[in-house]
Amino acid sequence: MFLLFLIGGFSLGFCLLIYGIYILAVIWGKKYLPPDELQGYIPISVLIPARNEERVIERKIKNLAEVDYPRELLQVVIIDDASTDQTRKIAQDALARYQLRGTVITNDTRKGTNYNYNEGMKHALHEIVITTDADVILEDQALKRIVAVLQNDERIGAACGELVPLIDASSLSTGVEKPYRQIFGKICSWESALHSTFCFNGPLIALRKQAYSPMDPHRGASDANMALSAIRNGYQAKYISSAKFFEWIPTSLSQQRRQKVRRAARLLESTWSARHMLLSRKLGKFGSIVLPLRMAMFFLVPSLCGISILCLGLLGFFWLSASAGMVWGGLYLLSLAGVAALGAIWNNFLTSFLWHQYYLLAGLVSMVKPMYIWESVDRAALP
Repeated sequence: MFLLFLIGGFSLGFCLLIYGIYILAVIWGKKYLPPDELQGYIPISVLIPARNEERVIERKIKNLAEVDYPRELLQVVIIDDASTDQTRKIAQDALARYQLRGTVITNDTRKGTNYNYNEGMKHALHEIVITTDADVILEDQALKRIVAVLQNDERIGAACGELVPLIDASSLSTGVEKPYRQIFGKICSWESALHSTFCFNGPLIALRKQAYSPMDPHRGASDANMALSAIRNGYQAKYISSAKFFEWIPTSLSQQRRQKVRRAARLLESTWSARHMLLSRKLGKFGSIVLPLRMAMFFLVPSLCGISILCLGLLGFFWLSASAGMVWGGLYLLSLAGVAALGAIWNNFLTSFLWHQYYLLAGLVSMVKPMYIWESVDRAALP
């Protein structure tokens, strides 16, 4: 029993230590403040991977034409990943209708997002490249603000925007997502102030072509891969909270689980690929603080959190008599289920924390599976 107490106590203490550091950073840590003003409009390339996006691709192109950035300075490259619907035709028609200079590249077979960005970069004509998703909407000033960051600081090779979740109905999945998003950006801004963050929001990224190295088509998350590529190539990678975009959040828990586990597995692959950067002196605080903490958060905390929960339950079971232990076990499991379900009626960090530990743990297990190709989750349509 003492061994259970020791293991459970150590596991819980380690989890509290890692997240305690992040909580202190969110509350008191310095945050990165990006420049908002452009020195002048410059031509940029915009890459949009698309797979069966006939419902949203025209809306996306219309959004690009209407944001506060001269459309004549945009080169749009849409990489159609062997869509089986009308994505290609609708995209070509929309580019002409909204007078945007662009092209649609079509893969013969499905290749996955990483391959699509590698291919899109070959067609990008300009030094600053924007990557964005077909199913998100950019806020009017988003392009200006994210381009300004790279334009004003040559040390920065990549930057990402901030996701604003759009929710059409309250559910457990949306209750889990809201608290997560409230703290995610603050952590990334703190990391950006130290040196760099690699936990990027993929639907809006700006990067320098010379900071980009082709990705492994089959491994890792494209957004984290881009950030890590910039850092490896001697640049910094920043989180820009003022460059906002909007994305609908799945209201179905099963849909969210599928999306989160896939994202977790791919992010873990990217993080593991960066293990050689740990404690690298030339990377400054990224190598000595940011990456070690993320490694602990992603690989150690989910497992230790599960171990501490298991040990607490077993301690109560063995401490009490047989009949009382059975009652304790039932109440303990019931209370865990209650906390996990609480997000459906009250947005709270404890429920969000537990669910995201589960997603990370499931992502660790899923790392052995090829996940570079997937089907999009169902979301409500944007108005």
